[in-house]
Amino acid sequence: MVEILCENARFRAVLKRPVEPSDLTVVYWPPLIYLRSATVPSPFPGIQAADFATRRGLNSITIDTRCNDWFQGPEIDEITDAIRHFCTSQSVVISYGISMGGHASVSFGPLIGADYVLAVAPQASLEPSYMAGIGDTRWPDSVPVFRRDHIRAGLCRDVQGVALFDPAQPQDAHHVATIVERTRIKGVEVRGGWHHPARIVNRVAGIGDLVRDIAHELRDHGSAACTLDALNGVLQQGWEHRFVTGTTKDRAALLTEVGAATLVRTLEFRSLVAAFHDAPGPDFAAQILPLADTPARRRSLGHALLTHGFAEDGLDLLLADDKPVWGFYHAASCAFLREQAERLGADAWRREAHRLDRLGDSEAALFCFQTLRDVFGGGQQLDAKIASLQRQSSDDKPKALVARQRPDPALEPRNAGR
Repeated sequence: MVEILCENARFRAVLKRPVEPSDLTVVYWPPLIYLRSATVPSPFPGIQAADFATRRGLNSITIDTRCNDWFQGPEIDEITDAIRHFCTSQSVVISYGISMGGHASVSFGPLIGADYVLAVAPQASLEPSYMAGIGDTRWPDSVPVFRRDHIRAGLCRDVQGVALFDPAQPQDAHHVATIVERTRIKGVEVRGGWHHPARIVNRVAGIGDLVRDIAHELRDHGSAACTLDALNGVLQQGWEHRFVTGTTKDRAALLTEVGAATLVRTLEFRSLVAAFHDAPGPDFAAQILPLADTPARRRSLGHALLTHGFAEDGLDLLLADDKPVWGFYHAASCAFLREQAERLGADAWRREAHRLDRLGDSEAALFCFQTLRDVFGGGQQLDAKIASLQRQSSDDKPKALVARQRPDPALEPRNAGR
C-alpha cells in the first residue's frame, strides 16, 4: 500500500508498507536528478517508493524533492516532523541515501529519529569554504543554496551507521573523513565504485539485502557489527578490489578472467582510468580504450580520461561520434573546464569551440568560448562571439530547462599571459 505521508510545495514523503505489518522502516533520500535546477522547482516525479525495502518486509518512506537543493528548504521541517511521528511506533529506523541523499541521510537522521544511517558517497557539507578547501568543484549550482550545515555544526554527533565510499575518489574520501570525525559513523571502503559504490555493493551483497540485514540485526542484537564484518569480507574478496589494488599483471589477468563486459557494467570508468594512471602506455590503450564500445561508454570513459589528465584521449573519445556533447559541458564545473583548457592550450580549445559551433551546439560552444576568455584572456572578436552565442542560446533554449549560470568572469581568476 502506497500513501503520501506528507507533501508541501517543495518536498513529499511517500510511505509504502509491505504485505505483512512491520516495525522496521527505511527512510530513503534519493540522489540529485541530472540537469535539474538547484533553485527552480520541477514537477514531482510519479508517486514511487523504495520497493527494495518493501519486497524484503520493511516499511519504506521515500522523500522527493523538486530541486537539486540538498533538501535545504525550510519546508523540509514539516516532512521530517511527519516522518518522526510515524517512526515513533517503529523498532528500528534506518536513514539511507546516495550522494545528495547520502548527505541528507546523515544530516537529517536525528530529526527523523533514525537509529542507524547507511550513507553512500555522502557529502559532509556544501558550505563554499569547505568545498574549496577540499578541492570539490562538483555541483556548483547547489553550493549557494546550502544553509543547514548540521554535520559540521555537531548536530549529528550521536548518529551511528556506515558510510560507503571509494578512497580513490579524493573528494568523497575527504567528505567521509569529516563525517567520521563529527559523528559515530564508520567508513567502509568500496574499491572501484568511484562516486557510485552502491554498484559494487549491489553485486557482492545487494543493497536491499544489506539494509534488511542491518535492520534485523539492530532489532535483535542492538548492533550491526556482524553484517558490516560480512560486507567488508566480501568486498575484500571481490575482483573489483583486486583489480583496483593489484599490479598491471594482475589487472590483465582479471580482465581476461572477468571479461570486458562485466568490467564495464560494474566498475566506474574513473576507477579503471585511475588503476592504469601510473602506467598508461600501450597496455593502457590496449586494455581500456576498446571498452568504450558505445556512445554512452565513450562519453563516460572520455570524461574519466579528462579527470585523470589524459586530455587529448579524453576529448577524442567525447567527440568520436561527431555529435553535440552539450550535456558534458553543462555537467562539468567551471573549474574543471578551465583545467582542461589549460592542459590543451588556447589553440586546441579554440578549435573545439569552433567545432561545436559548426555542429550547431550553441550551449557547449558558448561554454568553450567563455572558458577560453576566462583562462587565456578576451578580445573584441571573442567577446562579440560570446554575445552572439548568448543571444542564440537564449532564443533556442527550451523554457522548461533552466541552464546553469556561470559565475561572473570578473570574479574568476584569469591567466591572460598564457
